[in-house]
Amino acid sequence: MGIRQLFIDIEGTKVIFIDDHSQGYVFLPVVEEALLIPDIPKQCLGCLWDLTQPNIFISYDARIVNTHTFVRHSVQGTHTLKVGESKLNPGQFPLLLCGGEMALHIDGGQYATQSLSTHVVNPSNSQMANLQVLLRLRNYDEAFKLCKQMNLSSAWREFGEQAIADLEPDIAIRAYRQLGEAAFVNALGELRYVEDLDMLIGCCCTLLGQYDQAKEHMLKGVYTRAALELCRDLLQWDQALLLAHKNDPQEVPYIAREYAQQLEFTGNYADALYHYEKGYKEDLINSKETDTAALMESSPEYEEHVRLCKMGIARTSIRAGDFRRGIQYAVELEDQQLLFDCAELLATVGHLTEAAGLYERGGFYDEACGHYIALKMWNKANNVLPKVKSTKLHAAYAKAKENDGHFEEAIRSYRIAGDLDACVRIYLDHLCDPHAASEIVLESRSMDSAKLLAKFYQKIGDVEQALQFLVICGCVEEAFALAQRHNKLRRHGELLERYENAKSSDYLALAHYFEGEKYTLLAGKYYFLAREFTKALRFLLKASAFNNEEQVSLSLAIDCVATSNNEQLASQLIEFLLGEVDGVPKDPRYLFRLYMARKHYKDAAKTAVIIANQEQLAGNYKSARDLLYSMYQELRRNNLSVTAEMRHQFILLHRYTLVRIHVKLGNHLLAAKLLVQVAACISQFPEHIIPILTSTVIECHRAGLKKSAFTYASTLMRPDYRNQLDPRYAKKIESIVRKAPKGIKQLRDEIDDETMECPICDSNLANMEVTCYSCKTTLPICIATGQHIIKQLMTSCPQCDFLCFRAEMENILSENGECPMCGEHVAPEQLLDVEDIRPYILAAS
Repeated sequence: MGIRQLFIDIEGTKVIFIDDHSQGYVFLPVVEEALLIPDIPKQCLGCLWDLTQPNIFISYDARIVNTHTFVRHSVQGTHTLKVGESKLNPGQFPLLLCGGEMALHIDGGQYATQSLSTHVVNPSNSQMANLQVLLRLRNYDEAFKLCKQMNLSSAWREFGEQAIADLEPDIAIRAYRQLGEAAFVNALGELRYVEDLDMLIGCCCTLLGQYDQAKEHMLKGVYTRAALELCRDLLQWDQALLLAHKNDPQEVPYIAREYAQQLEFTGNYADALYHYEKGYKEDLINSKETDTAALMESSPEYEEHVRLCKMGIARTSIRAGDFRRGIQYAVELEDQQLLFDCAELLATVGHLTEAAGLYERGGFYDEACGHYIALKMWNKANNVLPKVKSTKLHAAYAKAKENDGHFEEAIRSYRIAGDLDACVRIYLDHLCDPHAASEIVLESRSMDSAKLLAKFYQKIGDVEQALQFLVICGCVEEAFALAQRHNKLRRHGELLERYENAKSSDYLALAHYFEGEKYTLLAGKYYFLAREFTKALRFLLKASAFNNEEQVSLSLAIDCVATSNNEQLASQLIEFLLGEVDGVPKDPRYLFRLYMARKHYKDAAKTAVIIANQEQLAGNYKSARDLLYSMYQELRRNNLSVTAEMRHQFILLHRYTLVRIHVKLGNHLLAAKLLVQVAACISQFPEHIIPILTSTVIECHRAGLKKSAFTYASTLMRPDYRNQLDPRYAKKIESIVRKAPKGIKQLRDEIDDETMECPICDSNLANMEVTCYSCKTTLPICIATGQHIIKQLMTSCPQCDFLCFRAEMENILSENGECPMCGEHVAPEQLLDVEDIRPYILAAS
């Protein structure tokens, strides 16, 4: 074939020639390779290489100029590519090409220049079309600028793919960084250091998804294992095995195992078994010359491969019907998951005994027990039952044992299964043990169990027990009907009151019944529990007219008014208690309870003083003091002030109770001081005037308080008291009066001279005085001595929080261990130090 024209590039490394058939070729002298130029004009007049872009050339005829790109290295190999066309005017002839600009000769001897259409941005084209032209020209710098201007992911992706196709990983990285594709950036970064061209092309083809082409090039290169790895990644196992046999025999067993796993996953069990065996046998062949045990110890990967092969053989053998072999491998490996899988496969094909054995061996006791129960293998089931967690299995075992008549075992399993109703049924129907059944009912509170137990008790005639269990378990309607049939509604009401979840409607049914029976107390009581407060108060006040029901009915009325928080009902009850309704005032304690229940503490305090006065006049000093103490504490808790009358009465009664304590301790002086304070208000102790005055005289005489002893002895010698004196003390008291020295009335007792500082103003104040005459402050008393408090050395009881002197309080606690105020057990070391007494003084004010 003859060559007609030759066109050499500026460097002389590439030649374009045109043969006699007008076919154009690019000839590379170094490798002696000629490449056909597609799309060259049929009447080609010539070709020109670009002087500044050595891989760009043009071919032209009389009318058209074609722009071509020569690509030396790419995934498609060495080739030329037509980029675009430019038109020539008649008479124009290209002479030179530089940077996309043609120098033209024009008929007549003139010259002109013209830009190739591929090198000029066409406004009518889209930006994407212009980008494609730049990429075909391999003008990556301009293409990158255009992509940045467009900022479209599709543009960046096309840029990156073209750079990969041209084996330019550095350029491609720039695009994929813009896309945020970290995986591509990492992969391309590794390609920078690949020197083998075929390997580089294969990797680039892989990134572009051209896997067949990638394998071809990888096999041509130095590192043929890459083609094998690619086949494995693509799950092309047949090809991978062929490549492994040819290039890397050591990998055959591993690939066979992976292929078997894929076949097993897709359900091709026969082929999977073949390849598992092949992987295992090939592995044994490959390691024949070495010590297998030593290899397994040194190579964890080898050991894992053998284990996976055996596991696969076990599973697929069972799938293929070779159950014995599969069980043998499963037992040998002792892998828990394998044992479960094999057991599940055996159970699927009906080999339940073998499946149960493998389940048990693998520690899956629930599944094993289920099969043992189904097979009625009770000995085996009993062995694994303690380890079973499934309540359904325990229930199934219990049902089977119940059917066989082993009731105790059935009850144990029913309890573990949580089916307590079944336990109750067995106790009642088979064992006739209502006591054990009732314990279970109280534990479970099951309605069904309660009904079974109630039915049993009805059969034996114990209606009250039946009612009790029906109410406890919430079967209130059934209980009401049963109580009505047997006239046990009072008992039903008592049981209902103990039931926490009783409804208003349940109480209302009882209230209607007792209202019909004209039983006003119970009607009012259940109207109150049903929260029908108006009706409840009406019936309760009506019931209080009966002497035997007054206390109960009025107590319920107070609770009803307090719960309702209704002022109208409260006024109605107060009028009734004051006697404004029937002219008969009721016991003040009821009024006190009402005020306390409604938290009207000021009114309650006034009433408490009245009640305490009555108790005191009746001689019940301890009851009066305890009532005032509880009221005092209630006022303190609610930050309310205590009235002067209440405080005076409370202090007086507490001092009286301290006398016996100090007499017992032998502290006669303090006992005498306390008795002098009590005797000064002797009119408030009318029931015990003579004993109190007698004790005062005796203690004052013992303590050496002559004036006080004489004064109260003289009082006892009055005609109205003298005849009531105890004969044991009459002569002694007469002698105190007769032997009194002259001027006794002008003497001063030690009691008059003993003073302590006021903790507020530091003035001297008699130690038994509780009001400072200088600063007019009302002071609390020490609960151990009855004296007013001082500024330092004060402590308090941890139970009632009343102040006291530490030394005297420790003496009292050491003797009887109880606080003289609250009566609670307190150890001396538990006393609390008080640094600031002002809050206690404010509380006492």
